[in-house]
Parts: sequence; C-alpha cells; structure tokens
Amino acid sequence: MYKYAFFVEGFTEALFVENVLKVLVGRKDLSYKIQSRRGGSTCPFRTIEVREVSSQDEKYFFLICDCGGETNVKSYLLEQRQSLINAGYQKLYGIRDVYPKFGRSEIHKLDYSLHYRVSQNPIPTKFILSIMEMESWMIAEWTFFQKLNSNITLSSINTLCGMNVSSGNTEMIDEPANRLNDVFATVGCSYTKGCATIVNLLDYDEICVNVRTRVPSLERLCSEIEACLV
Repeated sequence: MYKYAFFVEGFTEALFVENVLKVLVGRKDLSYKIQSRRGGSTCPFRTIEVREVSSQDEKYFFLICDCGGETNVKSYLLEQRQSLINAGYQKLYGIRDVYPKFGRSEIHKLDYSLHYRVSQNPIPTKFILSIMEMESWMIAEWTFFQKLNSNITLSSINTLCGMNVSSGNTEMIDEPANRLNDVFATVGCSYTKGCATIVNLLDYDEICVNVRTRVPSLERLCSEIEACLV
C-alpha cells in the first residue's frame, strides 16, 4: 500500500481534498482517514477521528489532518513527520491559505519560510499554498452557487468578484472567502468555513479536469496527487 499525508488548515480544506482524491485516485483504490487535531499551546494535544474509509483494493491510503488553523499546519506536520516515516508514508504535504496572515506580495516569502529547514530525506515534504484562500478554488467552479440558489447569476458573481470567474484565474481575487460571502448575501445566506453542505455542492469532476487548468495553485495540488499514483 502507498501511503501519503495531507496536513490542512481546516475542515473546509479537508473535505475539499477528500473529494479531489475520490476523483483523481478513484474509489476502488482509495482508502483514507480524516482526523481533527487540536491543542498544543495551553492544553494537551487531542486527535479526533472524523471519518475512515477503506476501499476494495486498498492500493492507496491518504491521511488528511485538519490542523485547526493555518499557523498549525507546519508545526503539526513536523511533529508527526518521524512517526509517519516510521509508519511507511512516502510523501507528506501541508496546505494553507495565504490570506489573511500574508499579502499577495509576500507569497514567495511565505513559501520559503514553510520549506525552510524542512528535510526532504528520506521522504519529500512539501507545502502547497492556496492563493489567496482555498475559496478561490471554490469560486472558480461557480455553478455550485446556482445549486445553492438558482437566483444567483454568473453576472452577479462576476460583478462582486471583480472578474469573470468562469474563465479567469480566481487566484487574483484578494479576499475570496469574503467575496464568496458577498455572493451568498445577495440571496440572504452567509458562508461559514467548514460547512460540509457547501463544499459538497462543488462539481469535483469539473474541478479536476477543467478548473485546475486556469488556477495554478489548484493545478499544483492535482498534479501532486497524480504524482503519487503509480
């Protein structure tokens, strides 16, 4: 069995990665576990097992760890790194947003700091930045808005986001979570991070085939997952 781990900043990201894995790996070969990790500064660490799924063939196993905040991604990953190596994991990944802790001009600085002094032996350990937030990936698959409420139009989404989200690179939206909430507000709704209902409305086949080609950070995530498949 090939084993990989993703450390992500929140439950929204965990659900997103779960669904992308289902498309790119395929349910027949995919086994995975989602866990939520909390604590460390003022209280002991605790790990909550959210969900575990075993496949028919169990060719690939992915651990998805919700770290409870972007600042925890690197520290939690490094803390678990040796035990995961000992358990036979082949690659480790961290995924976090750029905004709100960093601005667009600081993306390269953040990427450098995440990889700084992180050993690549005996297994690769990589960090993927969702620019500016993971919600930019969601907005790019704009049809999910209409599944939520058919009164939301592409024109109104484009106006609120300041670009054509159906054809452009949505990484260029500076505060995508806020813009997503603005769109929801037009029909009397609001966006809350970690809402499974909203994340599960996305068309992940479309995301993994077409949307990825115009959103570089999403393309990197998909490409890294595909590189794990042998």
